[in-house]
Amino acid sequence: MTSAHPPIGPSPFGHSQTIVQLYHELATHGFGAEDLRFLCRIHQHGVWLFAGQLRPSGRPFTCHTVGTASVVARHGGSLTEIAAALLHAAYEFGDSGSHVPSAGGRRRRDLIAVAGEQVEAIVNAFYQYRWPTLIANIPVMDEFVAKCSEAEKSALFLRLCNDIEQLPDLPFSDHEVRQRWSGHKACFIAIAESLGRLDLAQLYDEGLQSADEALGNIDVIEYPYVVSPASYTKRLSARLREFAFNRLGATGRRAGR
Repeated sequence: MTSAHPPIGPSPFGHSQTIVQLYHELATHGFGAEDLRFLCRIHQHGVWLFAGQLRPSGRPFTCHTVGTASVVARHGGSLTEIAAALLHAAYEFGDSGSHVPSAGGRRRRDLIAVAGEQVEAIVNAFYQYRWPTLIANIPVMDEFVAKCSEAEKSALFLRLCNDIEQLPDLPFSDHEVRQRWSGHKACFIAIAESLGRLDLAQLYDEGLQSADEALGNIDVIEYPYVVSPASYTKRLSARLREFAFNRLGATGRRAGR
C-alpha cells in the first residue's frame, strides 16, 4: 500500500515529528485505515497527557513521542509497539491531574481504556525498566533479556528507539544530562546485542558523535520543561475537586458499612 499524498520531506530530526507525517510514513509501510484510526486515538490521549511539556530543544513533547513511534516503525515494530511508543512516557511524564510518576490508579485505567492491555503492558514495562535497573544488569544482559516476557522485550526495543530519537536534543541539554547519556552507551549496546538489534547500536553511536559535533555550534537556551497555559489552574482545580469528591465518597461508603 502506498500513500495517496506526496511524501513528506525529512525533518531536521530525521524522522516524523507530527502525527500527519507519521500517518504518511505508516501508510507507505502498509498500515491500513483502521490502524491509523487506532493510532489517532492513542495520539490524542498523548496530547492530553503531555500538554505544555517540551524537550530540551524547545520542541513539544508529542514531537518526541511521534518521533519514537517513527523510529519503531522504521525498524520493523508492530502496530502494538508503535502505539506503545506514542505513550511510552505516560507513567513517568504524563499529567492526568498530577505530575507524580505512577504506573497505577487512574493513569493506568485510562491507558487501558484507550489503548488496550497489550499496549499498557509494554508502557508499564518501559516505566519499570529504566536505565539504573538496566545498567545493573549489564554483566548478565543476555540472561536478563532471555527471561523477559514479550511485552518486556518490546519495552527494551522502545527504550533503544526512545534514546535514538532524543539524541538531537542532547546538545541542548546541560552537562550533567550529557554525562549521564554517555554512561548509557555500554548498556545500550548490551541490550541491542541481546535483542539482535545491532543496527540500532550503530545508529546510537553515530547519533552520539553528531551530538558532540553539534555541541560547539549551539547556544543552549534554558527552556522550561513545562509551560502551563492560563487555563491550567482551572483544569487543576477540576482535578482536585474530582479527587476530593471520589475520596469523600469512598470514605462515606466505608463508614456506612
